[in-house]
Amino acid sequence: MADAPEVMRRADPLAYGLRCGTAAALLELGLAWSGRGSGGELLETLAFAGLPVAVYGFAGLLLGGAGAFLQARTHGRVPGAVVPLFALLGLAAADLVARAPLLRLAGPPGWFALLLAAGLVAPWGRLARTPARVRFMRAGFAGVVLAGAVATAAWLVRDPEQVRLPLPATSASADLPNVVLVTWDTVRADLLPIYGGRGLETPVLDTLAAESVVFDEMTAVAPITGPSHASLLTGRMPPSHGLRSNGSQRIHEAVPTLAEGFRAAGYDTGAFVAAFPVHGRFGFARGFRIFDDRPEQRQLLALIEQGRGAVRLYDNLSERMSKSDYKRTRGEVVIGRAERFVAGSQRPFFLWVHLFDAHGPHKPGPEFRARALALAGTAQPAADVAACGASLTDHRAEIMQLDAHLGALRAALEAADPGLAHTTLLLTSDHGHCFGEGGIRNKHVPSLFEATQHIPAVLRLPGGVQGGARVAGLVSQVDVAATLAGIAGIEPPADHQGRDLRPFAATGTAPPPPGPFAEGLYMEAWHANLVRRVDADGSVRDNRKQGLRVPGWKLVTLPGQEAAGMLYRIAGGRETEVPAGEETERRGILLAALERLRAALPTVPETAVAISREDMRALAALGYADDPDGP
Repeated sequence: MADAPEVMRRADPLAYGLRCGTAAALLELGLAWSGRGSGGELLETLAFAGLPVAVYGFAGLLLGGAGAFLQARTHGRVPGAVVPLFALLGLAAADLVARAPLLRLAGPPGWFALLLAAGLVAPWGRLARTPARVRFMRAGFAGVVLAGAVATAAWLVRDPEQVRLPLPATSASADLPNVVLVTWDTVRADLLPIYGGRGLETPVLDTLAAESVVFDEMTAVAPITGPSHASLLTGRMPPSHGLRSNGSQRIHEAVPTLAEGFRAAGYDTGAFVAAFPVHGRFGFARGFRIFDDRPEQRQLLALIEQGRGAVRLYDNLSERMSKSDYKRTRGEVVIGRAERFVAGSQRPFFLWVHLFDAHGPHKPGPEFRARALALAGTAQPAADVAACGASLTDHRAEIMQLDAHLGALRAALEAADPGLAHTTLLLTSDHGHCFGEGGIRNKHVPSLFEATQHIPAVLRLPGGVQGGARVAGLVSQVDVAATLAGIAGIEPPADHQGRDLRPFAATGTAPPPPGPFAEGLYMEAWHANLVRRVDADGSVRDNRKQGLRVPGWKLVTLPGQEAAGMLYRIAGGRETEVPAGEETERRGILLAALERLRAALPTVPETAVAISREDMRALAALGYADDPDGP
């Protein structure tokens, strides 16, 4: 019995290290949770608790074992009290390697947190001097790991609908049509077979187009996701709805949305979106009873996403594992959620389905990549084959994947409304993508070329009325809200800037738009990262663009350089820049028209949205935090 205290002293370092690792993990979790600024995410933080405690605890156990070995080799000359500090410093070093250490927290709080952890952990080692206390501490550690594992499993399997609002008290008449808006993110018109594209097959879209009104020259208002979708849902140009840059702004709260109009009319409203730039926090959720913008609950990615800030040790690893999928959801998951909404709806509904599969980084399914490779010999080449050929092939594969998703959605709609006799479906895109056009390779943010601005628009009216009609002439994304509202017999959003496109199907052409766009359609590339500090003296280069699109021509200007506007001739789907000194009269007319339009276009204040570290990662993973094709 006399030897028992000596045995305990030599075993202490293992317990010290174990408790040190657990304390470090709990400290990380506390910092992560407090940094989120929302108690509503406590469940996600707790769900992740099992992994950090296990990882840090195991690391602490190994370091404690090393300390025990050192004590044994030195016959106890190394004091046991050194081991907790040794373990804690080891974990801090691991944090440094992971590039997200506690020590790099802003200012003194980071050092204070480290000293506090050391002060809390070191005395623990002095308390565990009896076998009972050691067993208690080990049981507590095991209990935390088990509770974290159970919470993690429960969180991963849950998939509740994101119900935000109750159903409207009064239902819309059963005679009113369902209205469905499908947006294929990052799909340009000229790649699709219905617009003459080759190298891919889209049988579902081809069938839909044969039953629909196809608009030959739909023009995007911007080459990025958030502003374009905001224009689709408000009927306003970006300066008039306030969302001009992805991830940092939201639709101005005073601007009404299409979903709010449908809800006021008694429609059920649901939206199922696939990517961060159209999350509800940016104003897109207004008016939707169900707005589902959840990241995909798939494999370890969902777990890592929620715990990204909780385990700084795994920060770099998690970034690598989820770089291409962060803040985006596969189309089949989005469609599955939309199918449940359609099947459960008991009244006319307005449904928005946003699919992100064709947006880079390009990762088509193997089946679709194989089909795209088999058809590659028939495809029109990329503008820059060497830099973009492989990406374009994968992009075509992703469009075929989107076509399959469209087929699944149509089947669900047909099950609820056979023959789609009481359902309208509009399929369009937010913008396209450049594969070398204008020197822009595998990007779209800085472009106002037709590669990003000419987008598809296919409108199937109830029962396939006017199917097969094609409408020539320029139309804009701001026309969509008025068109869909007109189909439902409701008022379009107040102060919208578009027009109902249905009457033009009978004539096959769209006359010039009225109001401020009578002289041409406005467009802009206004993303925040197009403004760059480029010199050591702090000088700034502003590569944002504004443009005017008229039949056969386009004018593009840079801020402060309006007089040097770039003029493009557009014919047969191709655009050619007109050299300076040519077409001077036309250039002057369009410059004056664009200036009048800028002066006449109503504007609202741009409402900033706070950007967190996770938000910046989401934007970076989707290509919006930095753009090598910018200045």
